[in-house]
Amino acid sequence: MINPPHGRQNFDNIEDLMLHEFELPCLPQVASRIIQLASTPESTASDIEQTIGNDPIIAARALALANSSYYGLPGQISSLHEAVVFLGPKSIMKLAQDACTTEGFLGKGDQVSLNRRYAWRHSLDVAICARTIASNLHPTVRETFSPEQSYAAGLLHDIGKSLMDVSLPETYQSILTCTRGRACRFHEVEYQFVSFNHATLGAALASRWNLPKPLRETIAFHQTPLASQISTKLTACVSLANEVAHYLKDGIHPDDTGGVDSFIERCHDCAIPLRLSRERLIWMASTCRAKLDTAASPFM
Repeated sequence: MINPPHGRQNFDNIEDLMLHEFELPCLPQVASRIIQLASTPESTASDIEQTIGNDPIIAARALALANSSYYGLPGQISSLHEAVVFLGPKSIMKLAQDACTTEGFLGKGDQVSLNRRYAWRHSLDVAICARTIASNLHPTVRETFSPEQSYAAGLLHDIGKSLMDVSLPETYQSILTCTRGRACRFHEVEYQFVSFNHATLGAALASRWNLPKPLRETIAFHQTPLASQISTKLTACVSLANEVAHYLKDGIHPDDTGGVDSFIERCHDCAIPLRLSRERLIWMASTCRAKLDTAASPFM
């Protein structure tokens, strides 16, 4: 058991933490570009959507605003395209202007800033992989969710980490330090520091924002897709995208049987709802690799 920092004393449970409001870090360049696009008459909804899709926090804000009780559509809008079209340029520009008032990716130390940039890059990679996987699933497997919904869910899957970053900064950095240089993941050690996990925390935040139930459930169970009840296949798609993104980041060579076997093992619960064989999982990873190679964000 690792001794947690004093940050744990501030919030012993999610309910206590949810009583507070926190400004989540977004990428200032994305917000500035959105403002520019939203104020240009020639810009299209697709232009704005693609730019919003480069930042999970701004994307979450857009979805939260579109699903707010103010607009009378709580829990009905689950893709960025729907949110952008529904809100319109003026509301999108105001949302981006508000985002620019936060610290963004500026941390109190270089490591904090690097950690935030890594988290941003991972969320973007997972979103791209989720859309790619969904696009290549058989229609009878994918059923009710779309590649666009998969992208949004992938982009928001780690929103709980962003909240943990600003609400329990010492704890969050300690968890990252614990995983650095070790063969373990964030979710495998976070219970040594807090009594809840980032997935449950993210789902609680998504619930506060009135996001659709499938998005909330995907955030909650992206590490345990078989626990999902109403959106198992969407959750499995994002869970697989998360594993693929980690797998590709590790740079495992196709000839590395041990690395491939480990990847396949981690994908076991994702593969069941999506009806994917070992060969198909490897093919999906290869297809995602090709897509990531050609989908570099202009904000890197």
